[in-house]
Amino acid sequence: MKFGIFYEISVPRPWTPEREKQVYDNCLEQVVLADQLGFDNVWAVEHHFLEEYSHCSAPEIFLTACAMKTRRIRVGHGIAVCVPEINHPIRIAERAAVLDIVSGGRLEFGTGRSATWTELGGFGANPDNTKATWDEFCRAIPKMWTQERYAHDGVAFSMPSRAVLPKPYQKPHPPMWVAVTSPGTELDAADRGMGALGLTFADFAEQERKGKAYRQRIRSCDPVGLFVNDKIAAVNFLLNAAETVPQEQVLASLRLFAKEVMPKLQKPEVS
Repeated sequence: MKFGIFYEISVPRPWTPEREKQVYDNCLEQVVLADQLGFDNVWAVEHHFLEEYSHCSAPEIFLTACAMKTRRIRVGHGIAVCVPEINHPIRIAERAAVLDIVSGGRLEFGTGRSATWTELGGFGANPDNTKATWDEFCRAIPKMWTQERYAHDGVAFSMPSRAVLPKPYQKPHPPMWVAVTSPGTELDAADRGMGALGLTFADFAEQERKGKAYRQRIRSCDPVGLFVNDKIAAVNFLLNAAETVPQEQVLASLRLFAKEVMPKLQKPEVS
């Protein structure tokens, strides 16, 4: 079992330049400590227009800052929104590759399609089309990463043959995930050979049931990338007040968790 931290980056009102900066500074300080304590990954969402709940609209920049301040913790898109009105897939592929390079090959690439009308409506996207565009993006992006030149004629986007540059540092490409928020999405992940990034409030029994169904289904998958990422990540919001409680309490909680909980659930290193 591995452990990570997950950021929405909530900023309560009243909003001021100093408050926004303090929240981001606090998050970065927490990530540095998590890296030192042995946490395995840090994830950051991509959300737009969600007042107070999430001010993390440019996760690739936040994750780059995390990578520059740390040594070993992996940085995860949780997620990159695969909706053409919000992100063009070429730009997603390019930005993710650069993040993988500057982090020294530490990127976990999570995908998804957004879940709120506030966000989709703000960009003029049709919610009925997002599953199909997400699927098209997930099949195209790993080809952009691994083929010298790539051309595409699809529904969500088209492009002539071009070299999409740079290529990621990890070979053949970073591990791919999909956010699991809607019922059945864990099976969509399994069918495509992608990790299941479970952003859920379900109880442990429900998570176990979905995990078993995922493990069974992925055995016969047709992977969208060049390898199968047979992994499950469960996000349970243990520190969901991390942006509103005093920073000293958050850092103390991370230290306590690393000392008392993580050693009991991690496998000992084999020498």
